[in-house]
Amino acid sequence: MSESSGTGGWTLAGYIAHNEALRSAEQRLQEERDRRYTEVSIEREKAVTIKDEADKRALGLSRDAQTYKDEKANELREQIASERGNYATKDDVMAAVQKIEAQIGPVIAFVTRAQGAGTGASDQRNLLTWALGILVALLSLYTFSQRSDPPPPQIILTPAPPGTMLPSPSAPTAVPR
Repeated sequence: MSESSGTGGWTLAGYIAHNEALRSAEQRLQEERDRRYTEVSIEREKAVTIKDEADKRALGLSRDAQTYKDEKANELREQIASERGNYATKDDVMAAVQKIEAQIGPVIAFVTRAQGAGTGASDQRNLLTWALGILVALLSLYTFSQRSDPPPPQIILTPAPPGTMLPSPSAPTAVPR
């Protein structure tokens, strides 16, 4: 048999060379894929390592923040507890107020009496002032109403407009109001 057959121009040597080329290309493709998978796997491991480190840092920061908050809360509790003894209770305040009211009561009564006496005198002065004012007003009205002669008429002189001739050189006549 010859190496040439009637199957479209393929020869056995050409077919072998073609298969070898395909196997070689497949081998390179598989090696490239394996290399990429390996790189992706390595990068994934790096990312997981970075993520784990970040998680550890976040936990550390969270722990530090919580510790700080707890310390501040404890300080506030201690401050409140220490100040509790500094303030008076409601009963203490009520007792002190009652004692002060008992001591100030006579002073308030005296001041009230003194103000009442001063208010009475002040009211009498105001009443007297009003009465005198009304009396003066009535006397003034009476005096003006008892006048016998009416006041003289008032003469008002007005100048003539410029360029106007006066009727006579006599004195102006009085104009009643």
